[in-house]
Amino acid sequence: MKSKDAYNWCDLQFPFPYLEKDDLNRAVFRFISFDYLLQMINESSNYLVKTSLWEDSYENFMSKENIKYRGKTVNLKGITDRMYGQCWTSRMTSDALWRIYSPDKKGVRIRTTLNKLNLVVEENRARGAFQLGRVRYYSQGVMEESLRSLPEISKTQLVELINRSYFVKRTSFSHESEYRLLYFADKRETDTVVKSFQIDPYSFIDNIYFDPRADKSYVDRCTKILVDAFSFPESRIYKSQLYSFKPLDIKVV
Repeated sequence: MKSKDAYNWCDLQFPFPYLEKDDLNRAVFRFISFDYLLQMINESSNYLVKTSLWEDSYENFMSKENIKYRGKTVNLKGITDRMYGQCWTSRMTSDALWRIYSPDKKGVRIRTTLNKLNLVVEENRARGAFQLGRVRYYSQGVMEESLRSLPEISKTQLVELINRSYFVKRTSFSHESEYRLLYFADKRETDTVVKSFQIDPYSFIDNIYFDPRADKSYVDRCTKILVDAFSFPESRIYKSQLYSFKPLDIKVV
């Protein structure tokens, strides 16, 4: 028997749990290049990119379905072109994420909190609609079966399902343990692939960790740039110890 919870992402009788009660206190992490970090600090900005550029073919999947209205297929490109997003993870330590997002071993991981991301939302509500939430993971079969079981829906319900679908991914990506910040821009401001939002990088970024595989000379050089050129506190800069090994004393008699 199918679990009712298995299809709750598109069950319009119930609200979608974008965030749980205590989620705003949660720390989240983002793996980025060092150059991208310097740009964030130098420009005091956080950047969201058009979700239509995300590589997974199932991103924006609701807008790719055959949506019929009065017998005609509806083109939803106008909606997807207005959606910008940014992905974070709740995983503090992850071999997979370092290897995916720091292939040259020179990336960094920054830490913030969902509450600080929510402050970005609160300070920019006049610009457009935002949604902050946790991604839920389902098998591809469950995702497709849930859509097949949908009754006829209204245009308002379709918009809600499109919004929810940005927080649904296949279980193949569950290692990402992802949270997302989405921004639905005014249709007059969709001419760029990136949207920037002002932040104070020194309070927004709690700490910076370098790739555990990075050379010491590289970490030292980049740390000096962050401290001397950008006045970032050295006490909040580290190198990940994921691959460090400290032997224990084991006595044999």
